[in-house]
Amino acid sequence: VLSPRWRRGLVPRLPALLSVGPRRLAAAVLHNVPLCSSDRPGSASHRTLVIPVDAMAATTDADAAVWTERLCCVFTWVELAAVSASHMTNYDSSTIAYSGTFQQIAAAAYRDICNMPMGESDCAGCPALPPSPPSPPPP
Repeated sequence: VLSPRWRRGLVPRLPALLSVGPRRLAAAVLHNVPLCSSDRPGSASHRTLVIPVDAMAATTDADAAVWTERLCCVFTWVELAAVSASHMTNYDSSTIAYSGTFQQIAAAAYRDICNMPMGESDCAGCPALPPSPPSPPPP
């Protein structure tokens, strides 16, 4: 069952859709990543998780939707970008670097959020986290 926050955040209002910018919208549509417009009440509105487009290579639309839903529930917007490394910008403007596949990056970010003081309360009202995805085999 989807949380009420997710249902509100998944279908962005027109002003929210227009404010995401053409590059974010194009990348999200290309990879079928749902846009999130959920904002946390108060001064800290949302975190942003930037993921390289290349990390989407082995990601199904269903996996992208599940992880984007979970992250949206904890007020974290996913942005696909032409970058070489992934990072999450937190409420205090600090950043955390990530690497791996889309699923690995999303799972690590979700776990980090749930271990943060503000994130712990956000995670309490969201879907349970599935088991960690397997690590890719060494080259």
